[in-house]
Amino acid sequence: MLESGNGLSCYAKTQAACQNGQLVLAFERRLSPRTARARFEIADTVHLRVAAPRRQVDITYCSAATGKPRQYFVLYQRVPAAEKRYLPYPLRAWGFSAQGHLVEVPVKSLRCLNNDYGAY
Repeated sequence: MLESGNGLSCYAKTQAACQNGQLVLAFERRLSPRTARARFEIADTVHLRVAAPRRQVDITYCSAATGKPRQYFVLYQRVPAAEKRYLPYPLRAWGFSAQGHLVEVPVKSLRCLNNDYGAY
């Protein structure tokens, strides 16, 4: 869930397909007020195929040289979970625009948290 109440979602046929398969990355716009039951509409999607071993997609917080951390979809080269606080090998990343569109952003400008850091 984003600060605005909108959301990022990753859709795949199975959980394993998020690491090796076809995915749909979606930006979802919240239609209902925060006090009501959540209802969303899919505002934009990116279709992606992850076929290389040890690559996966995650929704994580990244920060650029300027600005506060935001959530992004990040395709990265997987490393052992507990070793790195930040993803050492991000390959591609998608953020969202003010108009609700998913846009690819340069990974060189991002520092992204490893959601599995310290898990073991």
